Amino acid sequence: MKRDALRTAAAGLLGVGLLAASSPTATQAPSSLPGQDLEPRVKALEDEIETVRGQLEEMQQAKAQLEAFLAAQARSADALRASLATSEDEGFTAGINPKSREVLLAGFRSYLDTLEAAAPKKKAKDGDPADGKSAGGNEAR
Repeated sequence: MKRDALRTAAAGLLGVGLLAASSPTATQAPSSLPGQDLEPRVKALEDEIETVRGQLEEMQQAKAQLEAFLAAQARSADALRASLATSEDEGFTAGINPKSREVLLAGFRSYLDTLEAAAPKKKAKDGDPADGKSAGGNEAR
């Protein structure tokens, strides 16, 4: 009984092997295999990779500009804090004192100048100013 089962299994495996060997995909010539259109697909993917790399470089540059901008804001905030303290020491909170107002205004102007200088610049587009300044600028200083 065991021998019959082994013979049947062996015959089945042999039949499956013969069928697989004679299948159309096994006997096709390599030039007619599906996937011959890989070159255009690879080229398209390479182009897409280059595009993504360019975008990544732009984002890294923007990130560096933003980091510099934030660092400049932090430095300016410290300077403004010191100016406010000096202004308070000069008597700004105690009453009318022109010197304290001058110190306070100088601190605010320094803060704004640093923010303006360190702000990331926008790329110039058709008709747009390259520096990204608004039309209402800071002419009244």
